[in-house]
Amino acid sequence: MYQITLIEEDTMTGSPIKRERKARWLALKADPAFAADCISRIACGDSIRALAAENDIPINTFWHWITKEHGGAVAAARKVVAAQLADQMKEAAERVEAGELNPKAAQTASSIRQWLAARYDRETFGDKSSVDVTHKGIVGLHLEAIRQLANEPIDGEWANVNDEMPAGGGLERSEYGKVDEEDDDEDGHPLDCHPLL
Repeated sequence: MYQITLIEEDTMTGSPIKRERKARWLALKADPAFAADCISRIACGDSIRALAAENDIPINTFWHWITKEHGGAVAAARKVVAAQLADQMKEAAERVEAGELNPKAAQTASSIRQWLAARYDRETFGDKSSVDVTHKGIVGLHLEAIRQLANEPIDGEWANVNDEMPAGGGLERSEYGKVDEEDDDEDGHPLDCHPLL
C-alpha cells in the first residue's frame, strides 16, 4: 500500500500507541501520493469517514486536513460522485420500467441519491432559487406608493391650486368640481392641505 516512514519527534507526548499513531499520521499527511489516492477514492464514492477509519486516523483530524488542504480537489471529486449518482438514478428508473426492480425500493434509493447529489454539487443538482436583488425593498415600494397616492386626487376631493401656477401648468380646480362651503375654514378659504399629505 504505502511506504510509511515514521517521523520521530522528541516533543510527542502521550502513550507509545498515541505517539506511534501520530507519527504515522504525520508521515501520511506529508506523502503527496496519499492525498492523491484519497481524492481519487472520494471521486469513486468512498466517504471521508471510511477513509479515516481505514487509515486509523481520528475523523476530525482527517476531515480538517482533507477539506482545508485539498478542499478544491475534494469539491471536484464530489461533483464526479454527484454525476455518478444521477446516472445510478437513471439506471434504477430503467430497471423499474423493465420490471426488474420494485418501484418503492427504486424511489427510496433514488431519493437518497438525489439528496446526496444535491449536497455534492449544488449548482447542477441542487434546488434552484433565484432572488431578485434589483428591487427597492419593501420600504422603498411603500414610500413610492404613498407618493403616488399623494399626487393623485380621490374622486369628490378638492386640491389646493397654487394661484401663481401658469395656466395649463398643473391641476385645475375644475377637475375636482365645486368645493363645498362647509370645507372652508373660518376665514372662508378652502383648507390648504390634501388629506393624504
